[in-house]
Amino acid sequence: MAGGPKWIETERYDIVAKAPRDEFIVRLPEDPRAISDDQIKTRGERLRERVRSLLAERFGLVVHPEARRQTIYLLTVARSGPKVKPVTVPGDQQGLADKGPGHVQGFAATMAMLSHRLATALETAVLDKTELTGMYDFVLDWTPDAGAASPSGLEPVQMAASAGPTLFTALQEQLGLRLEAAKGPVGVVVIDQVNRPSAN
Repeated sequence: MAGGPKWIETERYDIVAKAPRDEFIVRLPEDPRAISDDQIKTRGERLRERVRSLLAERFGLVVHPEARRQTIYLLTVARSGPKVKPVTVPGDQQGLADKGPGHVQGFAATMAMLSHRLATALETAVLDKTELTGMYDFVLDWTPDAGAASPSGLEPVQMAASAGPTLFTALQEQLGLRLEAAKGPVGVVVIDQVNRPSAN
């Protein structure tokens, strides 16, 4: 995010909002080719959509997107081969489950879903170049950097450094995947207008 008045960097507000418990549950079709872009979205992404609506309503937030060339990542298969478990018949739970900072579990999830989640963790675009077109079960555990985006994307992770693997190492060792750095256009949100929030 870029632009905006100085007060957005220092002033803090408590916001309480509630949504129906089942609002973020999505049932995926058995054929991964039939999965829509909206269904690929994780629970965190759906939550951020609701937050954007709230910001527009209460803060009068107006933004516009820009494409800026910067570092992105390509998700590819490591030389050792993929270690994700193929799923032919999805169970009751499908998609990605965030179990806290540095832990993601996939249930009949696609590589596109994983790429979306990695983009949140890395705060830049991640493109799926694995050529793995099915649905997979997997567990990914890594040590996030202090200050990195939380799974919800709403607040930074505050944690001490530990001896756990980095995201790059965990991907290769646990899932048989790797991230390759590249240059490409990345969408940036630029603030055109924002006001201090309106009262209830």
